Amino acid sequence: MIHVLHGFLGSPNDFFFLKDLNFMTPSAGSSSLVFHDLYQDDSFPTPQPDDIIIGYSLGGRIALDLCSRVHFNIKKLILIGSHIGYDPKKDKAQKKDRIKTESMILSQLENRSFKDFMAWWNNLSLFKYDQPLETELFRFQKSPILFRKYLLSKQKYYLPELIKYREKIVFIAGEMDFKFMNLINEKLNPHNIKNC
Repeated sequence: MIHVLHGFLGSPNDFFFLKDLNFMTPSAGSSSLVFHDLYQDDSFPTPQPDDIIIGYSLGGRIALDLCSRVHFNIKKLILIGSHIGYDPKKDKAQKKDRIKTESMILSQLENRSFKDFMAWWNNLSLFKYDQPLETELFRFQKSPILFRKYLLSKQKYYLPELIKYREKIVFIAGEMDFKFMNLINEKLNPHNIKNC
């Protein structure tokens, strides 16, 4: 099975293009693709040894957690623009800044209207090279709960596990995504973790 987890405010539709790609074995077919909806599914299946897990952003962080629980006993984990957590020794200042950012995002989610929040979100410098994100009202309404459940500031630091299971990991970052390009250069490349 190939499990796909979308990002914050996204939906499974964001990855339906995978149905048209021929990266699967002929016998697998598109029925082996499972698109999880973070706003509908509150629990995810335990990854199996033959599973490929694809996670984008928040979905990648959830995928990391799922794979860690089974000691990366999977076929492949593909992380797209996903954070690996903060090093508890070296990233204290970054984590402190992240806590402030999370508080600010939660405040915006809870105090702005749907339309105003989406305009604010799409104007963040993080998304300046992207098409404006569109989402449904119910996703926006459920977002504070999902956001609190998976705060990056509370996420485990996964680099030691990624090093140990490096042959099963592929990390993808956009060339204009400087935050994740730096993560690749500083944390993944020194340990030969596959990336592009």
